[in-house]
Amino acid sequence: MAVFDTKSDMSVTGAAALTVTTAAVNGQYVDMRGWEALTVAAHMGTITNAGSGVTFKLQHSDEVGTGTFADCTAAEVIGSIPAIDNTNQAALTRGTVGYRGNKRYVRLVATGSASVNCIVTPIYIQGRPHSAPVGAVGTATTAS
Repeated sequence: MAVFDTKSDMSVTGAAALTVTTAAVNGQYVDMRGWEALTVAAHMGTITNAGSGVTFKLQHSDEVGTGTFADCTAAEVIGSIPAIDNTNQAALTRGTVGYRGNKRYVRLVATGSASVNCIVTPIYIQGRPHSAPVGAVGTATTAS
């Protein structure tokens, strides 16, 4: 029986950690050029206070300028990353979401509500390369 690895067919990138308070915080984007599949996870780091909640969403764009990212529609994502609050803050990784849109750049956005103070690290898992991997994490853009 042959055994196949998935290492050759994917790239796992941890973006810069986000300090989430009471506003939306944009994660670094991932460049999907050369890749056909993306799964995004939110790794919860230090949680001083999850307050009344932190929610997550994906945004995408064909360019990386300020104001060009838009929220992904329900048809462009598979699954969701559950919100975290003071009643369920013990879990470190809060699920994954798959991206099935067709934009070049994708990022995770975390939004905190009252009294939130925590660290979230977006993890991008790219799969199904067209050829040799070329994807790279870019820089965060200003929330809009």
